[in-house]
Amino acid sequence: MTAHESPESGLRIQDMEGTLASLIGKVRISDTVKDSVNKAAVILYPLVGFRDIKPPPFPVGTDGLFVHLKKNLPADLPVEVCINDEDYHELTLHADLSRLGIIIVKYVALPVVLGVLGSYIYDKLKGQPSGQAEISFSIIMADDKENLTKQFDYEGPAKDFETIADEIKGILETRDE
Repeated sequence: MTAHESPESGLRIQDMEGTLASLIGKVRISDTVKDSVNKAAVILYPLVGFRDIKPPPFPVGTDGLFVHLKKNLPADLPVEVCINDEDYHELTLHADLSRLGIIIVKYVALPVVLGVLGSYIYDKLKGQPSGQAEISFSIIMADDKENLTKQFDYEGPAKDFETIADEIKGILETRDE
């Protein structure tokens, strides 16, 4: 896996190997949930391995992100959470950092998802002093053959999200050329 960091934005980009099925297989979920997750264009993925917490947690606020994505994405881009309902729990880490967590996105949905994430970040952080809000997230991109291709990691000022989203879209455009 090769990685590099964009010096301008702090966006870390890693080439990935493996399949969506192998990543989903790291979480103990029922066959019914697995079927739904496999059909989803957007998957909210738990923090597998974080402090050895079982079942793996999600960052606090994941439920709100899920509702926002479901409400604002087109119906042909389904959203799922990669966990059984009874195992879902959130972890609160005390910091001035809004953690969006790990989001797996199928390639065709990524530009639309970035736009919806931008509106979520704006809505969530609009009451905070300008320029002081910090966010972190990981977006894992899966291609149309269910192969994992890239992971985008960011931690920094929320005000820079639009620049980060444009940088990710630029990478997608060069991929298509």
